[in-house]
Amino acid sequence: MELWDNGAGLTLTVALPLVGAVIVGLSPKANESLQKVVALLTSLVTLAITVGVALVFDYGNGAAFQLGTDRPWIPGIDAQYAVGIDGISLPLLVLSARSEEHT
Repeated sequence: MELWDNGAGLTLTVALPLVGAVIVGLSPKANESLQKVVALLTSLVTLAITVGVALVFDYGNGAAFQLGTDRPWIPGIDAQYAVGIDGISLPLLVLSARSEEHT
């Protein structure tokens, strides 16, 4: 699946909570129900993507980085965007996604 092979799944697990927080932060305080809905949807989608990452992870090859990408980001300063997950970081990702549900 391309969502997992090109690093998009991991990028979403990192970026989606940030996007949700920005939306909640920019919404008017009087519209508390919108804030709650956005927070809940952001958390549930992040959790679903994280469960997907855990399901497609190759546990037999846990020492290698998987489901990631390494792309040029800012060529002028030779900066790159690299993301990947291994057997140590997978449980931490799952715990992070789970903790969003309770905040």
